[in-house]
Amino acid sequence: MTIAMFSSRPILFLYRNTISAYWWGFHDSQSGLSHYEWRAGTRKGANDIVDTTQLHLTDSVFKILDNELMLGVTIYVTVRAYNRVGLWQERSSNGFQIDITPPDVIQAPKMDTTKGTINEGSQVGQ
Repeated sequence: MTIAMFSSRPILFLYRNTISAYWWGFHDSQSGLSHYEWRAGTRKGANDIVDTTQLHLTDSVFKILDNELMLGVTIYVTVRAYNRVGLWQERSSNGFQIDITPPDVIQAPKMDTTKGTINEGSQVGQ
């Protein structure tokens, strides 16, 4: 089995009682993958936040928790991939912390009104 990577893209947490993860790179060219297991904890490989849960072949997970995630505590997500013979390989994330401190505004945002049209009540998306 080959090594897996976790997403390095920014993660936005809207609520302290949710956790999500995205991964890629698990592969087994001999027997293929069977399923994944994931868990989350305050140490790599630990499950003191989310117990080990089996997943189908997917590259992400989202869970609503019974309790809020702790502030300032590093949280790790661990994913284990099983092949069809029962062998497994696992990787843990680098960890993240919940921080509810508002950002410091260094410069107020400005709207460039020289380009485009602004209509009241409208939204602009990417």
